Amino acid sequence: MALNKAAFSTSSIPEGVIFFFDVEVVDKNVTYQCPKCSDYMKKFTTPKKAQFNPLGFTREKYISDKAFSVLRWLEWVIMRNMPLSEVDNPLTRSLADPPRCFGIMMDGWTDVSTHYICVIATYMENDTYREVLLGCSTPLNEKHYTAEEYYELLEFVLSIYGKSIPSPSVIINNCATNKSLAEMVGVPLIGCGCHKLNLAVKTLLARRPVMEKTIERIDKLVSQLRNLKVAGALRLLTPHCPLKRNGTRWSPTYKMLERFVSIENAAKELDDIDPIRLADSDRIKEVLPTLENFKSIMTDLQKQGQHIVVVHETFQMIVEDFPEFSDYLAADAEIMHNPLFEKACVKIISGKQESLTDGEKAQVSHFLRQPEPQEPALERSTGSKHSYTSLLRDRKRQRLTTSEDYVDLRFISGTSASAERLFSSAKHV
Repeated sequence: MALNKAAFSTSSIPEGVIFFFDVEVVDKNVTYQCPKCSDYMKKFTTPKKAQFNPLGFTREKYISDKAFSVLRWLEWVIMRNMPLSEVDNPLTRSLADPPRCFGIMMDGWTDVSTHYICVIATYMENDTYREVLLGCSTPLNEKHYTAEEYYELLEFVLSIYGKSIPSPSVIINNCATNKSLAEMVGVPLIGCGCHKLNLAVKTLLARRPVMEKTIERIDKLVSQLRNLKVAGALRLLTPHCPLKRNGTRWSPTYKMLERFVSIENAAKELDDIDPIRLADSDRIKEVLPTLENFKSIMTDLQKQGQHIVVVHETFQMIVEDFPEFSDYLAADAEIMHNPLFEKACVKIISGKQESLTDGEKAQVSHFLRQPEPQEPALERSTGSKHSYTSLLRDRKRQRLTTSEDYVDLRFISGTSASAERLFSSAKHV
């Protein structure tokens, strides 16, 4: 029977539900009946795509694929506040049918007291390297920053694009959280090459206590040069200002030392600072060319599309000149999550897949190209024995080629510099 609103309050029922559904009481239970469909509740018993609507039901089986596709585009444009022209963007439309093999680049950034995590997809399209920002947000639960929270965020972001959590072929970054995340997802982790080089250079400086003491004294001098009165006097002698190092990377240290060398002569004329030691000045001038070389390498690594082979070859040459860097830059360094996987990828991209070992083949077996359907064999005919033999040879050659043919693995970036560029841009917004 129809619900008697005088006897039953509908204040707890959303207005949208009352507008679209007939509210009834059956066996003292409130039910909702679609006026356009008599067996509405029955059809809801079969879920589709495990997507939930505001009523808590799963989407019905009888929704057409076209209608469902239109709904997803509406969600994409409206819920993410995108321009209407976004649906016509070629790069965006390519995401509607993403490639089978793609990588996920993740990194985090803290602004004041809010931590953001970005998710970038990397893939190859028509022999061109592509990067697409899939999402950038805080963790779903901001009270925890564990691998489980990263997992839930990645799962949520991938679901927007119709992808499940095992879809990525590789995760690119190098922090402990992402190592655990990669193990949870079940894919290899590619460590950021810039991060490895940063650790190697920091270790190089730390292993030279005399140089560390020199840097500390220069840092103290720079602090004195930045005092208001001293800085005012320094401006009368040079247009350059001292730079204070900050952060945990070595690059701010390099910038501080480089700037100090340019203002050293002017600083010597000031009386309100500690005296500059000649030995410290000589050590700085001695180490700066080496740091300059590392800076040029870091700049090159931060270019977009630097795949894993570029990073490996660069690090191999650095280790030849600086054997002490092998702990971080060697192909089998302990810091690497899966050295066997990286070696296999390097061989494939370099065109040396014939040298893959059985263990390496097992690591990259999911990168094998899907075999194309074979055309039916030609019917035998008299006088065509030679052509049929050639056909068998061609078929065998094709089978062997297919078994060793891998997808283009240049989508595996050797760094997560794109994520860092994103956060650097966000600082200026």
